[in-house]
Amino acid sequence: MHLPTLSLIVLAILLPAVSGQTAPSGAPVRDLPAQSVEKPEANPNVLTPQELDAGWRLLFDGRSFHGWRNFRKAAVVADRWAVEEGCLHLYGRSSGRLTGGDLITTESFANFEFAFEWMAGPGVNSGVKYLIDEYFAPSRSPVSFEYQIQVEEDPAKPRRKPIHSTGALYDMIPASGGVIRPAGMFNDSRVFVNGTHIEHWLNGEKVLEFDRDSAPFRELVAKSKFWKWPGFGLNVAGHLGLQDHGGEIWFRRLRVKPLGARASLPLRSSAHSEEASTAANP
Repeated sequence: MHLPTLSLIVLAILLPAVSGQTAPSGAPVRDLPAQSVEKPEANPNVLTPQELDAGWRLLFDGRSFHGWRNFRKAAVVADRWAVEEGCLHLYGRSSGRLTGGDLITTESFANFEFAFEWMAGPGVNSGVKYLIDEYFAPSRSPVSFEYQIQVEEDPAKPRRKPIHSTGALYDMIPASGGVIRPAGMFNDSRVFVNGTHIEHWLNGEKVLEFDRDSAPFRELVAKSKFWKWPGFGLNVAGHLGLQDHGGEIWFRRLRVKPLGARASLPLRSSAHSEEASTAANP
């Protein structure tokens, strides 16, 4: 066989593979082993055109701690918090990293819708706090409303009370409905605050709502661990916060949509605004 003829035969065999087609004698693409990408380059912390038009804005850029700091600190000083793979990643206490603590936004918000995605493994107890008055109580962590995050090791045999389940208003109101996505998947949660009206959402489903100035709700506060702080939950505005409760958790796509102020609010301003402006920057 002449060399030119052999070359033409080889070329005829290779051309389908080069052009993206499957060669007749090759294995189908679907039978090839799947490849996972452990560190995707794409940053999930972006807003859709619809979100931008609706007035949403990002609170986390996916690359830095910009806009966040440790509770009662001027910056993020905890080494168990890290920015990794487009997430705010909190390492667990067993990780060997030494310092932790809650993170809060540098900004305060009054009426707003706050949305965030989170992922945690079985047994993790955490939460997202909002309307944080930083110097409302002498505590190492914020004393405020908390959207509870609780991933049971065995969902069929929950170990926590309903008022401590995912989506609950911590220690006061259980979540009604809502489904946590399987391990390894991010969940989408939302908190809606408009005046005294508040709602919690989990993966597209509203799981609770309440009026924080109503008599029935103030009775719940009186029966909770927060009874010792008069005026709990009645501040006009406050920071948003990510809790460090010792377990490993990831947060991403943290975003907020400010809402218009209501004409009158039976709420209080921070009683420690002057103290906060100085003590927050030690």
